[in-house]
Amino acid sequence: MKEISVNPQEAQATAAFLLGNLEMEIGTTVGVFRAVPENRLDYRPDPTSKTALGLIRHITIENEWFLKAIADGAFGPFCDESDACGIMAPA
Repeated sequence: MKEISVNPQEAQATAAFLLGNLEMEIGTTVGVFRAVPENRLDYRPDPTSKTALGLIRHITIENEWFLKAIADGAFGPFCDESDACGIMAPA
């Protein structure tokens, strides 16, 4: 694999671009979560689909897991998406 050399200015520009995108994505995700009715967390469009709460848990846990992997420089085990994770509502 060929090593790529990046100067500090390029690294800062790339980081600023990626963080800006991440901030926008977080805002969009929070907006979607807020739109999920509390009384419909068990909704699933198909019996094989995750419930609305299951999707909220998956997205939240996956994003945290991925960002932690970037910070740590390695991927760890994926977290539990059951009630034990503590995410019981969109808020």
